[in-house]
Amino acid sequence: MLPFTLLSVLLTVMGSATAHPKPMPCSTNAERLKRGLPVRSPSRKALYNAALRIRADPSEAVTFAYSGGVNQYTIPADGYYGFVVQGGEGGASTGGTNALGGTAAQVNTTLYVTSGTTLDIVVGGKAADLRTYGGAGGGGSSVYTSSDFDLLVAAGGGGGGEIAYPNYYAGGDAKADLSSTAGSGTQDGGAAGGTNGQGGSSYNGPQGGGGGAGFLGNGGSSTGVSSGTGGISKPNWTGGTSFDTNANGGFGGGGGGGAASGGSGGGYSGGGSGGRFGAGGGGSNFASVAGLDTVVTIGHRGNGVVIITPLPGVA
Repeated sequence: MLPFTLLSVLLTVMGSATAHPKPMPCSTNAERLKRGLPVRSPSRKALYNAALRIRADPSEAVTFAYSGGVNQYTIPADGYYGFVVQGGEGGASTGGTNALGGTAAQVNTTLYVTSGTTLDIVVGGKAADLRTYGGAGGGGSSVYTSSDFDLLVAAGGGGGGEIAYPNYYAGGDAKADLSSTAGSGTQDGGAAGGTNGQGGSSYNGPQGGGGGAGFLGNGGSSTGVSSGTGGISKPNWTGGTSFDTNANGGFGGGGGGGAASGGSGGGYSGGGSGGRFGAGGGGSNFASVAGLDTVVTIGHRGNGVVIITPLPGVA
């Protein structure tokens, strides 16, 4: 038999546990309603994570390949949409050893867009390669609202390569981040890239390449002989003309190549053209501050592409 004092302690503890049970945490809103507590709304991040756990149906993805014109897409329903936006590669100067064109950027982001919003889709084109002259710049790709030109996403194009025997200069790659300043051209007199959405500058001399277009302005044009012109911004997005008219700048505002200077890539801000016997700079990128988990990569070659995918499970 337990001593009286020990038995009393045990009975006291058991009685206390029975009379005052430890409250259980409410893990669901149903439990909170039963207990008269306010419901909790899921955080924006929680909604996004829930969407990622549900695999998007590939058939729901809408792909816009390069076409040389501006396309439109109307958002079918309120919700989160994944955007993959790639720019166009710069043109190479291929005489002897290749002076390759710069690679384009790819921007991935997720944005909430409301039903009925119409988007303009610009898919940047790869600039054609040339045998002896400066390559032209690749076009930038962008997605923005048709009604008020509210930019959602933009990916820069690559700069054009240039040959200066015995040297070969590859075009500048698009920027690898969301910096608002585009790449500058190489060699003596290389022009500065645009900043904050403006077009890139051009080489101030003969045979210079054209600057790449930015979202807010055209690229600069060299005034010397045998030069390329700057890429054109919205709404037309045409590439600049090159000294060799068979290889103009890529659609999406790529700058044209000069006889001795590479053109520049289009983008959020346009790249600067190459200096005397220099290569063009790559364009810069943009993603709305409302975007979730935005990632920028470079290394894309060929024409650009834009892919828009609704994320199921998030309304």
